[in-house]
Amino acid sequence: MSFLFALVCPGDAPRMDVEPSGTHFVEVVMDGCAALEEAGCRFEVSGFGDDAWRVDVAHDLSIALEQLPEVLLSLRAGVGVTWGFVEQGVERHVDIEPSESDVVTLRCRSGTTWRPDPVRIAVSRNELEERLVALAASFARAVGLLAPDLAHNPPIPAWRDRVI
Repeated sequence: MSFLFALVCPGDAPRMDVEPSGTHFVEVVMDGCAALEEAGCRFEVSGFGDDAWRVDVAHDLSIALEQLPEVLLSLRAGVGVTWGFVEQGVERHVDIEPSESDVVTLRCRSGTTWRPDPVRIAVSRNELEERLVALAASFARAVGLLAPDLAHNPPIPAWRDRVI
């Protein structure tokens, strides 16, 4: 697959004391991402001719994770959806276009002067779904280890168990 994404945390990352700002889904994801960035975690994204998208954990991963339930629901239903990496400087949208087969087309659109090459990538729907679920699970595990004050708030327990 030529579109890769992962959360990477150092083995010696410190445990963070986090005062949750709330228990709403978006608040939990934002608090978790802020804590993970402070702990030294990285969000790595590559593809469409760019080996290292300029993304961070606190903003870009948070926005990506907030969209994840809708992206997965649409992917599983065979409906087109856009996964946006919309922070200033990145401004990319990955359109997930279903087909009659088990292959989906990922089409990258840029809101900057950068242009994707290639513009389209064909991937297995099952592989893409697995990678999206793995991203959510790795986030939940990292929050459980590094920001345990947040670990009991939804969506963390479900995502840790790969239920999304």
